[in-house]
Amino acid sequence: MPGDGVPLQEFVEESSELLQGMEEIILEWDNRPGDRALVDALFRTVHTIKGGAGVVMRMDLSDYAHRLEGLLGRVRSGQLVHSKELVSILLDAVDCLGMFLTSIEVLRNWTIHASSRA
Repeated sequence: MPGDGVPLQEFVEESSELLQGMEEIILEWDNRPGDRALVDALFRTVHTIKGGAGVVMRMDLSDYAHRLEGLLGRVRSGQLVHSKELVSILLDAVDCLGMFLTSIEVLRNWTIHASSRA
């Protein structure tokens, strides 16, 4: 299975840590909406997750992260500005990314369990 094994497990663990950081950054940005460095940090984090998803062949997650990068790119360029609605959307996106990671882990565990029974 593409992306199986240690690299996949490392990706899930590292991305889960990145998501925790993303949530903290979003909440901080809500308190300091003029702080461009926070938006840049969010963008870099999503970019890292996108790249890792590509390495482990999870193109669904990579595509979602790419779209989120696009949204953050619009914030960086000033096309979108801070709002409570945008903060909510970004927090929902973190939850969605977390669900992707959970599904990867569940499928990986199921595959390992099924393989050990064969």
